[in-house]
Amino acid sequence: MVLKKNVAIICHKAIEMIRCEEQTACHYAERPQPHMERLTWQDSKTGLCEIIFAWQARGSFGNIPMTKLAAYIQQVFNIDLGSNLSRTLGEMRLRNDPTPYLDSMTDALLRKMKRTKIKR
Repeated sequence: MVLKKNVAIICHKAIEMIRCEEQTACHYAERPQPHMERLTWQDSKTGLCEIIFAWQARGSFGNIPMTKLAAYIQQVFNIDLGSNLSRTLGEMRLRNDPTPYLDSMTDALLRKMKRTKIKR
């Protein structure tokens, strides 16, 4: 239960960052800006897929198709995840630990906050 809550918090913070980035981009589009370096996803593709699936499952961007959300995230993070996301989701379902990347994100955030998971 705590893990799901922590993942939800991480996803919510990421959404806030993306929305803030979009609002900032719209605000600054009105005046000339120096070229901003494009961000590129540096971690595993499967990890990013876990995040995208979690956002879509939670409805974080509303009721949009997985393909549309994935296409947007691929563009934002300058990465190609391939076209068969349903296969990736199927492979995740078969794992003993279906969300290792989200779990590691939770652990990393808790370490940064100098907290540990509460076992219940």
